[in-house]
Amino acid sequence: SMDWDPNVQGVQWFLDHVWPVVLRELPEAQLKLAGRKFSDQLDVHRTNTTVLGEVPNAWDVLCDSGIMVIPLRSGSGMRIKAIEAMAAGRPVVSTSLGMEGVHGENGTHFFIADDASSFAQRIIDLHNNHWQAQEMGEAARAFIEAEFSNQALTRSLIHFIQRIFDL
Repeated sequence: SMDWDPNVQGVQWFLDHVWPVVLRELPEAQLKLAGRKFSDQLDVHRTNTTVLGEVPNAWDVLCDSGIMVIPLRSGSGMRIKAIEAMAAGRPVVSTSLGMEGVHGENGTHFFIADDASSFAQRIIDLHNNHWQAQEMGEAARAFIEAEFSNQALTRSLIHFIQRIFDL
């Protein structure tokens, strides 16, 4: 939801500090912003930026090609959109806060970058190295299947119950 303060702050930080750096290196890069209730306080009128707004099917957007960016700088909780993007095989560049609750490996399943320069460089690197982006997307998808599939969650629940009852 783009009226939630942490999302507004994160996207504004990305647009102000990361996106200009990306565009200097990759003037052809395109940014698509999806979400419901885009805040009036969010200045999204930037070069090569399209606001999709609320989309009928988020999975279609997640399965689109490209790099998923998660520029969260405040807030808490597990990031469902990060898991969904990884399940769709998208390479992800995020702040460490944006990957909270996802215990994958930085550099293998996603990239973590907490400052604007590093965040931009990770996007540029993935854009310029399609093989690395594809490999990261595939590793992310495999990780999510192993950790969050129904079978994995059921197995984890069974182990938890066995520990509780000393079975």
